[in-house]
Amino acid sequence: MLVRCSFCGKQKIVDNELFSSPVFRCDVCKKLFYDEKIKEPALNPPPVNEREKLSFFIYLGVLFGLGFTIFGLSGVFTDGSDYLVFLIFGLLWTIGSILLIWSTYRNKKKREEHYQKLLKESHKRLSNFSYQEQLIVASNGNNEIVSLLKKYNSSHRLDFVIDVDSILHNYESENIADDNNKIEEKITEVADVVEEVSINEKQETKKEIKLFCRKCGTELLLDSDFCHRCGEKVEIK
Repeated sequence: MLVRCSFCGKQKIVDNELFSSPVFRCDVCKKLFYDEKIKEPALNPPPVNEREKLSFFIYLGVLFGLGFTIFGLSGVFTDGSDYLVFLIFGLLWTIGSILLIWSTYRNKKKREEHYQKLLKESHKRLSNFSYQEQLIVASNGNNEIVSLLKKYNSSHRLDFVIDVDSILHNYESENIADDNNKIEEKITEVADVVEEVSINEKQETKKEIKLFCRKCGTELLLDSDFCHRCGEKVEIK
């Protein structure tokens, strides 16, 4: 599934279902963001299957098809082939309606079991106040999310006090502190590199410089004050 950061617009591929945690962290700006396509199961129950909504009409279709079939078999139309039209039409309508019912409910139990698993994971997440804070921060204090969280906490008797302004402020302060720490670490790294380069340059410079005694012409040792051959004092001008 493809989600998009609401702050910098960077897209990200995630392995999430439509009913799971909608909170993500951007790989570029490192901020928490919320994707409204993904719903938290405990806050947003899944919609009823469209076919299940029309179950009454599907069953009515079976009765309608059976009625045409019986009407065709009754032999009311004995002349021509009119009775065959009613019979074939009724049979096809009945079979089609039955197949529609079967395809609608064949995986219903599996769907319900899977949703119950997602719902259990959602309740576990929401029982942690830090996750609720992340949800508020990621949605940037979205009123709908905050309202759903308050209803959830009230119905589940969770003593969580949701102060949106305080949560957002604390998150921004933490981000600023993290950014400052990263800047200080970067400055320290750069300073260490500069110092190391400076030391290496000095060492290379010392290696390249050669001094000779002005009296006897002997090459002098580095950092020496007197010539090791004649004893003449070293003077660098």
